[in-house]
Amino acid sequence: MKNIHKLLFAMAVLLISGPVSLQAQTSGGFLRPYTELVPLKNMDDLVYPFAVKKVTLPSGPEIAYVDEGKGEKVIIFIHGLGSYLPAWTKNIEGLKSGYRCIAIDLPGYGKSSKQPHSGKMSYYAEVVKEFAGELGLGKVILAGHSMGGQIAMVAALNYPGMVEGLILIAPAGFERFTEGQKQWFRNVMTSEGVKNTSAEDIQTNLAVNFYNMPADAEFMITDRIAMRSAADFDHYCYAVVQSVNGMVDEPVIEVLTKSPSRHSLSSAKTTT
Repeated sequence: MKNIHKLLFAMAVLLISGPVSLQAQTSGGFLRPYTELVPLKNMDDLVYPFAVKKVTLPSGPEIAYVDEGKGEKVIIFIHGLGSYLPAWTKNIEGLKSGYRCIAIDLPGYGKSSKQPHSGKMSYYAEVVKEFAGELGLGKVILAGHSMGGQIAMVAALNYPGMVEGLILIAPAGFERFTEGQKQWFRNVMTSEGVKNTSAEDIQTNLAVNFYNMPADAEFMITDRIAMRSAADFDHYCYAVVQSVNGMVDEPVIEVLTKSPSRHSLSSAKTTT
């Protein structure tokens, strides 16, 4: 129980703010105010490292994605909670010489459309399935970080014919939560709380995410701060809160221990 309480606290800190750089955390011993940043008018103005394409899915959402490299195998990269597809920049650069690398912004995040949705992991998994179908990708490898890893596993369980393999980086979904703990998350994670996270908190709250973060990843801080002025930022905050509820409501561990379909996940190639 002690460990689960530590996990709950850590997740609450991580979920509220988004990524941070230890190097950018201080300037001469003080927090950086980042007052020089140009506010964004909308989140579609975010600068991405690769050319962005968009596709509208049959179910409605418009998905922003980047498509780099060539190869017989296709990797779809799924970002974590509060994040976006540029978080995969270095992975794509390192793999695109041998693989077709496609990274997506989930609905509500980055440059993708921001209609209301359930935030359930099964919803996001269906989005990934629809996306792969619209691009005619056939079998794919799903790479997911944190919440993205949980989505990847749910997709493999629900649509085993689509998934050739999994790359799981610190995946969520293996935790069990009591109803009281689930309600605690719902009480803590609010749209207003995400919306009002200060520049200082964005830098400090997530320092635990990184052991030695490189300076060229500071864009994750500056983007997170700049997007607070975006016209569609409220919709992003909503998506974050819905996603938290979806993560605690649909843990993968429950499916793996209770459902015969767990064998479909174990048959997929996994790398952690």
